[in-house]
Amino acid sequence: MYRIISSTARKVGVEEIEAQSLRKSFGYYCYKETEDIAFLMDVYNHSSPVLTLRYIGINQDEIVKRMSRFNLQTK
Repeated sequence: MYRIISSTARKVGVEEIEAQSLRKSFGYYCYKETEDIAFLMDVYNHSSPVLTLRYIGINQDEIVKRMSRFNLQTK
């Protein structure tokens, strides 16, 4: 599988890609579309929603989004 993914990635100009990246991307976009964390917990065999959300990067997205809205102004 690694060779197939790597070969295909090189053909489209991506130098490095891992199966793990595809696995996480699947989870990220599946969650964004369905918000079914229980399904993803089962797919990844995770014991908690927090672990699954961290794994697929949802927590990091939320941190970035909230920090971008944070504005510390001095008077």
